[in-house]
Amino acid sequence: MKAVVLNGIDNEYGNLIFAYNILIQELNQIGWKFDTYFLYEKEIENCKGCFGCWVQTPGSCLTKDNTESILRNIINSDTLILLTNITFGGYSSHLKKLMDRFLPLVNPFLVRRSGRTSHLPRYKIYPSIAGIGVMISPDEEAEKVFKELIYRNSLHLFAPKHASTILFAGQPKEKNQQKINYLLQSIGT
Repeated sequence: MKAVVLNGIDNEYGNLIFAYNILIQELNQIGWKFDTYFLYEKEIENCKGCFGCWVQTPGSCLTKDNTESILRNIINSDTLILLTNITFGGYSSHLKKLMDRFLPLVNPFLVRRSGRTSHLPRYKIYPSIAGIGVMISPDEEAEKVFKELIYRNSLHLFAPKHASTILFAGQPKEKNQQKINYLLQSIGT
């Protein structure tokens, strides 16, 4: 299995880096190949909403930064792992900014699927999506929103499988390892 890890943990949350360390340990243990992008280190511009990626250069954003190579790597992987501190149930600002730039991965045309309006896929195969949210302490509402967000993004990105889990800074390391291990097993089988 090949995975792309988008580490969206904001650098000011250094105490949450434990989640990345556990994830890498588990990926190595099960033998997955993976590339990691530390998003706070990358030059990623905001989406301009110009739709050039659909009209002028289909499948490719007009803004030239680190995004195009990241998207290429994502679409050629088996699994996309979204690692983020949870902010009001959503992604960190770094991860959200990149996810806004996922528009070139789908076609602009809309269809009704399972009672929902959705874009047509641009590619034959898309990666599964695994979401790992990290929090200092439990917040039931934020956890629910995060899991729904992962589910909805998996629908829009045609993910064959999706799963999510939430880690807490105060939990024992073994508990967080179990959660990540279970997540990876459910995506990888």
